Amino acid sequence: MSGAISPTGIPNPSTQSSFSSAGTFSVNHARRLVNDYAEGESPSDQTSKVLNAFLEHLPSESAGVVADDIISNSNDLATLADHYITSILVPIRAGGGKTPKPVSLRPGMSGDEISDIASTITPQTRNQSKLKADCLARDGNRCQLTGAYDINTMRRLLSDSEVDKLTTVDTEASHIIPFSIAAFSEADVLAAPP
Repeated sequence: MSGAISPTGIPNPSTQSSFSSAGTFSVNHARRLVNDYAEGESPSDQTSKVLNAFLEHLPSESAGVVADDIISNSNDLATLADHYITSILVPIRAGGGKTPKPVSLRPGMSGDEISDIASTITPQTRNQSKLKADCLARDGNRCQLTGAYDINTMRRLLSDSEVDKLTTVDTEASHIIPFSIAAFSEADVLAAPP
């Protein structure tokens, strides 16, 4: 964004946007933080590469937002980079390089509106019993969303009176691998059980 041009054709600094000076400072400060992080970064850690790519390739206003995120999260840059990968880069890659269309959830939506959006999600129909058993074992036989125990597992492990004292649900498991990051061959897909 540029400021007003004086009659002589020279930009007037007093009318420059506040982003121009503050944004440049924060982007430079963010680059220093990322470069400091990179000095101790392991070879497999892509944090500095990801964050520097966002700072380098985004328009200046967007780079300023990323810079503010870097400055605010300077103690955990790896988590910030992972967030950018999973929230921005993977969805774009999954969409064939196109920016994905956001789902329009807004405060105050009715249950019917939310159900309509949820109905567009295709459920997994293959038997996932091994995946479910592995997930339950990993998660202490609890649902990760509600914290309730899996009713079927608890019935196998505990007496009826003990089960009655617990909050239980009939859990389901899903293993979602976006095709954009999976390595499937046509033979793998054809050999997969129905």
